[in-house]
Amino acid sequence: MAKDIMHEQFSEALDQVLEEYSAVFNADLTTLRAFTDIDFYKGEGDYTPYPVVSQNKANRDITIRCNTDAYVDTWEPLVCSIDDVSEEDSRKLYIATGVAWVGLAHMALNAKDNRDAGRSNKELLTIKRIQKAMQNTDQVLETIRELEASEKIEANLYPIEITSEELNRINRLRYGLGVSYLVNNVPEEIRSEISLQYAEELSSYFTNMGSHLIDFALSWGFDKKIEPDAYKQQGISRAFHTLYFAGIRPMDVSDILRS
Repeated sequence: MAKDIMHEQFSEALDQVLEEYSAVFNADLTTLRAFTDIDFYKGEGDYTPYPVVSQNKANRDITIRCNTDAYVDTWEPLVCSIDDVSEEDSRKLYIATGVAWVGLAHMALNAKDNRDAGRSNKELLTIKRIQKAMQNTDQVLETIRELEASEKIEANLYPIEITSEELNRINRLRYGLGVSYLVNNVPEEIRSEISLQYAEELSSYFTNMGSHLIDFALSWGFDKKIEPDAYKQQGISRAFHTLYFAGIRPMDVSDILRS
């Protein structure tokens, strides 16, 4: 896809998603549009298959950064493998995942302004509920246990104790996906199908990665010093795939907003 066409399509999706996010979260649409930008880049550096945001600390300017190679290779094929999910739907789901963090940043800035001015601070209460949800690791660990029980993944493919940094990344993305589903009004049936597809992709990812690492270890003669399975475990630990784990069980953001 030509760069200018992709940029045009994603810019259109961004405008639609900002409008829908504003309606769901009662956020100021003018502010969202004025301070939100989108940036595209290619290549292996920072090869992230989901959008990330960068914020100018001096003001409200926030940029959603999209790796086009990763989107085309990973996100779009996975999401569009589900019946009734179009390429347009895929773009809006992707962009809304980034807009979730944009909205959260504006919410935090609004909460600060309200606190400084001594005004009512509903945004702060919402942020506290979101933070509490993102600090809850139980559902992620339960997902891992369920995947082990269903033999989607092997117990020895990651450390027994997952780092807090990894859990934080997963929960942040679980929130982003949950917001995306809510903003795009994705039916429960489609959500379930996407979750199952994430589980299948995770299983395939681990299997392929493990095989490649073992082949690498054997080709360099590392098996003489250490068992190939040790390299397999070490490599999988480093390659902990945030997107797949988050996608299996995204947050129910409607519950967070109701609480």
